[in-house]
Amino acid sequence: MKATHRLMLGMSVFAATVSPALAAGGGGERHTSLAAWIFLGFCALVVVAQLIPAALLFIGIIKGVFQRNKEKSSVSIK
Repeated sequence: MKATHRLMLGMSVFAATVSPALAAGGGGERHTSLAAWIFLGFCALVVVAQLIPAALLFIGIIKGVFQRNKEKSSVSIK
């Protein structure tokens, strides 16, 4: 019982010291620098550049699936 009381007392003291830090303000407005925007633009460029081959591969897969079905249906008719 005594250990539980000490533990609860210690936790409440810790919580009392942490709570003023949570109430602190942000310190004003923050502006994103030009370097950050250039980096984000480069990341977007990489993503778009990877979408182009992925789309071409997807189109090739779809064409291959339908072409095989067409060949199988023509073979089974003969």
